Formats: sequence, C-alpha cells, structure tokens
Amino acid sequence: MMTKKFATLSILLFPTLAIAAIPALPKDVSALIEKREQCDHWRGEVDGQTISKTLERDIQRACKGTDKQLHRMKSKYQNNQSITDRLNEFEEKIEASPRQNSTRHD
Repeated sequence: MMTKKFATLSILLFPTLAIAAIPALPKDVSALIEKREQCDHWRGEVDGQTISKTLERDIQRACKGTDKQLHRMKSKYQNNQSITDRLNEFEEKIEASPRQNSTRHD
C-alpha cells in the first residue's frame, strides 16, 4: 500500500521523470505528426456539406503533402515498430480536394 502511494506521489511530484521515460521520436516523424494532427483538426471542422473559403485554405495549408510524407516515413521507419504504430494512427489518403464532397459557402 505504501509503495503504491509512493509511486503515485513520485509521478505527481516529478512528472519530468515520467516524461523522460518516453523515448523521443525522430524530428522528421515529430514534424509530420504535428502537421498531420493540425490537418486532422481542420478537417474535423467541416460541418456536413458546407465549407468556407477560409476553412478550405486552412485545410489545404495544413494537409498539403502529408499523404506523400506519411508514405515516405512509413517506408523509412518500417523496421521500427513503435514509430510504425504511431504513423498507422493516421489515414493514408486524405488530400482529396474538400470541394469534391462539399459545397463551398463564402
């Protein structure tokens, strides 16, 4: 019981130690993940069939090139299971024009 309390207290008091135990991703992978998460955020803002010019621009800016980058990173790190697992969390083909499935609302 005391050990469990100590472990919990240690994590609360020393969160940097818990974070330090997580292996850092390579910079190229981290950059892609950050860009793709931003892309997914903007894609999630599409409400049904309507998309504004501003939202379309934000989606294009955030998503452009990420399909190709994702494919490249999966090939580059195919022998690293933890990186591959993280990259597999993203859809492979998302760069279709938002106009194909929606009506723009200016």
